[in-house]
Amino acid sequence: SGYVSAVRVLFLDGTIQSLNDTEPVYHEALVHPAMFAHKDPKRVAIVGGGEGATLREVLKHKTVDEAVMLEIDEMLVQISREHLPGLSDCSNQEGGTDVCFDDPRTQMMYTNAIEYFTDNFSIEEGEKGEEKKYDVIIVDALDPEDNVSFADDLYGGKFIDAMVGSLTEDGIIIIQVGTAPSLFDPPEDQGMYSSRDVLFKHLELRMNTMFVYEESRCGFLEPHSFVVGCKSKSCRNQWYAKSDVVDYEVYRRIVASKNEEPALVHFDGSTQHGYKFTPKAWEDIYCLRDPVPAECRYRSLDLEKEIIGWEAGFEARTDEDGQTGIFTTRDIEEGSYIMAEELAASLFLSSDTHKNLVDSTTSMPGSNTIVIENFLDYTDKYGRESLTEGLGSRVVQVGPTILARKVETKEEANTVRIATMLPTLPTYSPVFERNRRMFDVLVVASRDILKGEEVIIFEG
Repeated sequence: SGYVSAVRVLFLDGTIQSLNDTEPVYHEALVHPAMFAHKDPKRVAIVGGGEGATLREVLKHKTVDEAVMLEIDEMLVQISREHLPGLSDCSNQEGGTDVCFDDPRTQMMYTNAIEYFTDNFSIEEGEKGEEKKYDVIIVDALDPEDNVSFADDLYGGKFIDAMVGSLTEDGIIIIQVGTAPSLFDPPEDQGMYSSRDVLFKHLELRMNTMFVYEESRCGFLEPHSFVVGCKSKSCRNQWYAKSDVVDYEVYRRIVASKNEEPALVHFDGSTQHGYKFTPKAWEDIYCLRDPVPAECRYRSLDLEKEIIGWEAGFEARTDEDGQTGIFTTRDIEEGSYIMAEELAASLFLSSDTHKNLVDSTTSMPGSNTIVIENFLDYTDKYGRESLTEGLGSRVVQVGPTILARKVETKEEANTVRIATMLPTLPTYSPVFERNRRMFDVLVVASRDILKGEEVIIFEG
């Protein structure tokens, strides 16, 4: 029937690994967010993934020159080839082979991945021998909650360090990390996910940026989770790219299908847009750490503090020298939110958008560029680099706050941006990722401000 068909399930040691009807969703969620977070992934390592579906998704990327698959269980590969051929089917890819394992870009290594990485790489030296570094490493191993004898080795520091040492300067690692937490879970170091807690805390010491996301359509009854670690903060630009930018990259980088149907069944710009927003349970679990991370105090607005809008508490004044500033028309208590509604209207301008606007001023003839040039002048004057977005992204103020005086020392100021009250953007913080724009724009009174005082903002 075209509506009902049998589902074939792959088990490994009693644990479900793949369901043939939902596996494309799982494997696209595992592979493509990390691949598109890298600008040009050429050499990719796959740890596990013996059924071949992870390899299938990697080979859809035109940039890939070499895919090294490290699988300890050769029998699993043979069983998958014989009984689950659809998982390693590359016959529909333009220029591909019938079986993904036979693609000339594929290098099959039936070996222990832990030994391979620790023998060939170290975090201090990088390459120990002739093996080259990787742009992306995809770890499709057992779930952290699985009670297996080698869990400590798989998610422990020595293996992770070796993989980090095998990454190129802009390298990225993606690890599937099992069932997603719920809002009611205990701290991860005290529950069944203690291996995941160890993994995350170790990655935080080794990477520059980490993201966690979930996919609920994998067929595992509960949402599955993944963690991405980047050696360079530059991956934030790709991770937070707009949906249409990701869609264009999919068009540019993914091979065409011979049957002219979409090569990806689930992943696109809108899917990636959803992955940007870390589910709240991860924030709750993170804030159960001891000691509690500083940013957890600012997860939401303090309902005991007043939000004072422009008309309720401020006015513009111009002095004899023609300098205009913002002054209070009433007393304001420390901790109050200053012109929150006006600041929430700030524009976020990515580095790519800014570059495209600059390029437009040189490619368009005559006076057609005046509006763009005026806008760029405005962004230069009233914009500043984002403290939480991708590198080069700018926050551009609009409204009356552009008139407020900005200073570079807290002692001179009476108001501060929330982001400047917090530690530098941590490697991993669901709180920052979920609230990054609020932290970037909202301003609070750093002391009591008397009626008639000028509003002075510490920019940081």
